[in-house]
Amino acid sequence: MNRLQRMATRILVTTGMLTTASTLHADVWDSATHGYADNDGVRIHYATVGEGPQMVMIHGFPDFWYSWRHQMEGLQDEYQVVAVDQRGYNLSDQPAGDENYDMRLLTADAAERVTETLRWWLGAHR
Repeated sequence: MNRLQRMATRILVTTGMLTTASTLHADVWDSATHGYADNDGVRIHYATVGEGPQMVMIHGFPDFWYSWRHQMEGLQDEYQVVAVDQRGYNLSDQPAGDENYDMRLLTADAAERVTETLRWWLGAHR
């Protein structure tokens, strides 16, 4: 095998590996249901899969909801897994000003998502 053939083989193998990896992770990307919770006029995006007791996952810096894809895949058979985009990230609103990223507001965003689900659950199970 000459040098050009070895290089072409490596490219094909690498492309195949990337395609396989993309296919494995496409499931949660494609199957997630997306929604928004409102916290005082700030829309917080979330992606959810599965049914059952709710598990809320909140990413760190500099990620977004998709960083939880492996956990979502593994837990979706027994839980409703909700991965949140924090304010300022991905599809959530990005309000201007440092004061809009105070820790109290960030925790209130997460609490609003959980509260919204509890309202739905209590209403559906009366």
